[in-house]
Amino acid sequence: MGKSFYRFKNIKSLLEFEELEKQTIYFAPPEDLNDPMEGFKDIVWNGDEIVWKNLFKNYLLCLEHATSLFTVIGEEHGTITESDIPVFKNHEDFPTIQYKELFEEIKLEFFKVVLPFIKKIATRTSPIRRDELSFNLKVVHSIALDIIIEKYEEK
Repeated sequence: MGKSFYRFKNIKSLLEFEELEKQTIYFAPPEDLNDPMEGFKDIVWNGDEIVWKNLFKNYLLCLEHATSLFTVIGEEHGTITESDIPVFKNHEDFPTIQYKELFEEIKLEFFKVVLPFIKKIATRTSPIRRDELSFNLKVVHSIALDIIIEKYEEK
């Protein structure tokens, strides 16, 4: 048996979108919905140690970039927005060899501290949902930020 979709609408709405004539159903985009649970996607995070290390490495890359921006522009001159966070940045995108070496030091120090935590997450049998992933990132956030600032001060 196939999936069936049921939609309750008044006659005026049915006629306005001509759903009966066109044999179609109008679905509003998620931003037009008034129920916060409509369109909610229950995304889970699951993977081995390599996947988790890469996720945390990418998080560290983005945090380091945002920290460097904030260091340069300062609090009084602007704010950092979503578009300032380079989610597709990789290890090869650093402008100088010195900057690349600085990030390597940050990464090594970070994983010395966080690797046992990552190993625990990677051995879980149940998937991690959005809120728990957010909590895990918050747990390592201050550790990562402290390491980044410490390495900046050393250089």
